Amino acid sequence: MSLHRAAPRTQSISARAGAATSALRSIPRSVVVAVSSAAIGALLLGGAGTYARWTDAATGSAVAFQTGTLTATVSAPTVANEAMAAAPAGVVVRSGSSGMIPGIQLEKITYTVNNTGTARARAKVSVDITATVSDVPAWNSIQPYLTATITVGASAAVPVPAANITATGLTGTIATPGIVEPGGSTAVVIRFSLPGTSGSVDLTRTLQSTRSASVAIGGLLAFAPVMVLVQTPMATP
Repeated sequence: MSLHRAAPRTQSISARAGAATSALRSIPRSVVVAVSSAAIGALLLGGAGTYARWTDAATGSAVAFQTGTLTATVSAPTVANEAMAAAPAGVVVRSGSSGMIPGIQLEKITYTVNNTGTARARAKVSVDITATVSDVPAWNSIQPYLTATITVGASAAVPVPAANITATGLTGTIATPGIVEPGGSTAVVIRFSLPGTSGSVDLTRTLQSTRSASVAIGGLLAFAPVMVLVQTPMATP
């Protein structure tokens, strides 16, 4: 008798499953999975310990995602001298002297960097300063005292760490806070200088043999820095 009473319930569940299946056939394939999940939920609530499961899969149309590029173009450098301080008593600086003069004159190299990519993204500028020595004797005499900074646009100057000014040349990439806007440009200025004194050593006089043009960076190093643009994160609204 118990088996005879259970038969209509089994038939009822099958009928519901059949009706849902017929309904699913008329629903677009792209929404079958979502509707099937809802139907399963209804059957789980209505059937005592019995449920049906449907699955379906369809391959979507191919979609191409276009990403923009972040591209830097760099101008040829301009090289100039910049005064640091007046010459101390007893030191005569010849008119037209170029390059670094300890404590008196530094050398600056300026590049113009353009953000010409299609990504239309703001970017920070980093500078790979890697360079090998061209004039070993002159480099050996100034390397322990040489300092350098990098300035991008109106941002604060970033000192080049002493560890990046080595016996074999310059090394490493220096990150800066300087920003170049999409489609815009900015100046990157690299300054090299020597102090007038270091401890008890008077470099203005000690380095006379490697002063002026002989200590221009172009004569000391094969210097061709690489400008690197790094996209800045988008602001969170």
